[in-house]
Amino acid sequence: MEKTEKTQVFPGIYPEDIEASCVELGPITTFARELTVDVAVCGAGAAGVPAAVRAAALGASVAVLQKESAAVSQGNCASAVVKGDSTEAGLKKWLTFATAVNSWRPNRKLLEAYLDRSEEAIAFLLQRGGITEENEWKNERYGVSKYQDTSTVMTGVMHDGTQTFDFGEDKVSVFAPWFGPKPKNIGTLVAGILEDAREEYGERFQVFYRTPVVSLLRDENGAVVGCVGKDADGNYIRINARSVILATGSYENNASMVERFCPDIKDFDKKVVRRTGDGNILAIAAGGVMEPVAHSHIMHDFDAGLMWDEPTFLDLNMNGERFVCEEVDMAYISNVLRWQPAFKGSNTDPEHRENGSLGWYVQIYDNDYMSYAKGPVPEFVMKRYLKEEDPSLHVGVFAGLIDTFRADTLEELAEKLGLPKEQVVSSVARYNELCEKGCDDDFGKKPEYLHKLQTAPFWGIRRHIRCSSITAGVLTDEFGRVVTASGSVIPGLYAAGNLGGQFYGAPDYPFFHPGLSLGHAVTAGYIAGEHAAKK
Repeated sequence: MEKTEKTQVFPGIYPEDIEASCVELGPITTFARELTVDVAVCGAGAAGVPAAVRAAALGASVAVLQKESAAVSQGNCASAVVKGDSTEAGLKKWLTFATAVNSWRPNRKLLEAYLDRSEEAIAFLLQRGGITEENEWKNERYGVSKYQDTSTVMTGVMHDGTQTFDFGEDKVSVFAPWFGPKPKNIGTLVAGILEDAREEYGERFQVFYRTPVVSLLRDENGAVVGCVGKDADGNYIRINARSVILATGSYENNASMVERFCPDIKDFDKKVVRRTGDGNILAIAAGGVMEPVAHSHIMHDFDAGLMWDEPTFLDLNMNGERFVCEEVDMAYISNVLRWQPAFKGSNTDPEHRENGSLGWYVQIYDNDYMSYAKGPVPEFVMKRYLKEEDPSLHVGVFAGLIDTFRADTLEELAEKLGLPKEQVVSSVARYNELCEKGCDDDFGKKPEYLHKLQTAPFWGIRRHIRCSSITAGVLTDEFGRVVTASGSVIPGLYAAGNLGGQFYGAPDYPFFHPGLSLGHAVTAGYIAGEHAAKK
């Protein structure tokens, strides 16, 4: 549908955007309930829960509106920068690197806020979640632990997959705990934290589940003075508040908004549901503005199988053809896959089931992989991801997403993967020929990554690259306050997590820093909740 200025409801927002969301236009005059609080938080995820709990911890009365029946978030790793273990020059170099990998587009003040406050924010999350060194990093009641740790020190020459940066002798220490194990994740953690806060703060902390925010309340000067939620029975709840924090997530499930603001992901499946841009639309209606360019998006698949960035494997498209130099990082392979065949897999989104979706490819390797893989994983761990294996072995995985197979012959493996048998055999034969030669004449892969596929059984991972999140939204300042196109603050209105920007800025979310997306969400929520409570 061609868009014209006449069809816009708000600048940049069209009727079909609203139809796909929970937002309602026009005045709402009849309320089943009305209450007054200091801070209203719309959305209960990795940003909304820290925002609400931080505000309450500072003495504010809080109301939380959540579209779903519980707190919801995805992902497992949320990280912080440990300033005390970093050098001052290293922190400045991190700012430069983080800006460079985002095409020099971020708002530097937002990056500085993350550097300054992330350690405190993640510590707050851990403390509220009962995951501390004293209890061996495990909350038995939630069933969540710090089950993995990818903490690192950035020093010397660092690689992003697209850029190289030299920290020299300076360093930045990153604390990167993983919460789970899968299928539990950070959503499990914040759900427990939210319910504990309800119990601790009582009437001062009210949570309304299955009650999305549908409207903002504004005074005659344009300041936001509350919001309206709509419960599952269709009743409206009016919440008067000094401040409203929008933390409803992004808009990847709003097809109209995707087509306009982030068409890069239109033909790819989405890993989340019901992220329909509600907060973005409400912020724009109040005078906010979307990031003007390059809406960053996270594209990956950590769940179909292990060893996602493994340059020693052979990558085939869904026609069974080699299509790329396997040295490309999984975080960026979607840019190549957009020119490859679509595929109809078991997890294809409804809108793509007729013609299939982009983002599918296969990694093939043989049973000798432990001798040559850059990051080898023992077979007993790999078997957790075998789709046809005993389900009792599917531990620490999302059972519905695993998609790894093995077979005694290449023909049998191809059949399991849904690939043309003859083409797979031909592609492997050509690849083995290049490995024997020691020179990749087709795609230029480094000789040290060339290893023949010849030892049965053969393994294959059917990768499904999907959009995990659009990490872009309405413009904010470093406190999370929504700003207009001219940069003036909209009184009473905040946006946190993936709803607020411009923290990134390049089309591809940068993978130079483990757990940055969730770490930023937690930190942004924490800062917004604190600022709103002290207002």
